[in-house]
Amino acid sequence: SRLIHDAADSPESQLVGGPIQEEPYRTMAGKANPITYVTKDDPPFLIMHGDKDMLVALHQSELLYDALKKTAVDATLHVVKDAGHGLRDGQESPEKLFEITADFFDKHLKPRQQKTGPTHADEKYGPHEKQAFDLYLVESDKSTPLFIWIHGGGFRGGDKRPVNTAMVQRFAEHGVSFASMNYCLSDVGSYPMQMLDAARGLQTIRQRAKQYNIDPARIACGGSSAGAGISMWLLYHDDLAEPASSDPVARQSTRITCAVSVAGQTSYDPRVIGKLFDTEQVHEALIMLYRMKDNKDLDRPELIKLFEDASIINHATADDPPLYLYYPQANEPLPSNSTGERHIHHPKFGFLLKEKTDKLGLGTVLKLREDYPTGDRNSSEIVNDQVDWVLNRFGIEN
Repeated sequence: SRLIHDAADSPESQLVGGPIQEEPYRTMAGKANPITYVTKDDPPFLIMHGDKDMLVALHQSELLYDALKKTAVDATLHVVKDAGHGLRDGQESPEKLFEITADFFDKHLKPRQQKTGPTHADEKYGPHEKQAFDLYLVESDKSTPLFIWIHGGGFRGGDKRPVNTAMVQRFAEHGVSFASMNYCLSDVGSYPMQMLDAARGLQTIRQRAKQYNIDPARIACGGSSAGAGISMWLLYHDDLAEPASSDPVARQSTRITCAVSVAGQTSYDPRVIGKLFDTEQVHEALIMLYRMKDNKDLDRPELIKLFEDASIINHATADDPPLYLYYPQANEPLPSNSTGERHIHHPKFGFLLKEKTDKLGLGTVLKLREDYPTGDRNSSEIVNDQVDWVLNRFGIEN
């Protein structure tokens, strides 16, 4: 290169305001250096550089390329022969360089933009129309782990479609298949129908593991709100398998590797919720789930038994798998006697459970809205954190 890049009047020195061989400008130059920030989770790179560039030496791109490859980032260095700065006057035409760039974008962006449906839709695990799941299976020559998403909706609504395509895609990129499950809602039956439906769906998938090319030993669950509650219930509840049953599905285990909860309720006991939030209000979804007469109907023995059995926190023991909790609602105090809508997704549910599971040594992860620049539950940063945590539980590097 015809420029002396470490001179006091070099472009680099002018950029940081002083000679880059002296402090603090040397440190400032390091902070301005893209190589400083290369990490294994960086996106794919296409680097194009002319070998006759007299302004920025080809060696600069070679250094960046080497740094990316050392961290296993998908990187390509395309050297344009006889090209100067800006790839001018090289042996390859602008049209050819555009074609190379377009091919790069097609390779890395088109698959992310495709909105493909499930590979297996409406797979049944029971006679009711809601007892079904969709599968998004990854093509593989060996069995794949599976993440099952269970939708929310207060046990009164929701559906297995649509799914978070970014989550499905990130799992697929690491060889993990995905399922989205429906279950009978509370208009069809009261608790514990919803939990038992999901357990039966899980057992059905395990029984068909060879058919689906699923690894039955690496299955995790996750969901939002009611779906989070079902996922946690499966995580902590004793195994529902019936080894002596004549039904091959019932013989399957309901234990899972881990679970992800988004805005989940760790207790469904209206009495516990009342104390936790200093309120007499009971969410309508719980009144319907238990077939309560009203929000004062708290003392009937048959209901108390259901309250306690439905509450995830009551099932946690020291031998249970790990849990990831995320709460998109702000961690702020609520007024006394708050409505069910105000408190049903509050982070206090997470703190309540974590206090117990920490004592049990379960290593529960609790993330709050305040831990991220945006609390949007569908933001890439939040979704990627959840997926990467599950991948680690599956023993997959990411």
